[in-house]
Amino acid sequence: MWLVLGLLAATVIFISYLVKLYLGRNADYWQKRGFTALHNDIPLFDVLLGKKFMWDCDMKYYETLGDRKFGGAVEFGTPVVFVKDLELAKNIFVKDFDHFVDRRVFGKDPVISESLFFLTGQK
Repeated sequence: MWLVLGLLAATVIFISYLVKLYLGRNADYWQKRGFTALHNDIPLFDVLLGKKFMWDCDMKYYETLGDRKFGGAVEFGTPVVFVKDLELAKNIFVKDFDHFVDRRVFGKDPVISESLFFLTGQK
């Protein structure tokens, strides 16, 4: 009985460790490139349990940026850039639109996911 519980506990700890390694694989992505790195202080469990929402994280990033025009964060292992400067955002969404693909997904709605703003890759 104790052997089974010990093996189960070891398996849970090992899987938790692997998940942490996977999610943290790009933790220094923005520092390596010399950009402002944003860190999230909101625990993942609060988001998963519905106590906090992803836009709470985005607001924390926005406040952390201060006077800087943009910064980068890593969400679930994926690098994400946050643009605060309106002129820079205009250049990205108008002039350089074709260089910024694979945007963040906001749900599985087929109408929204097929709009030009949310298309990925060559579509």
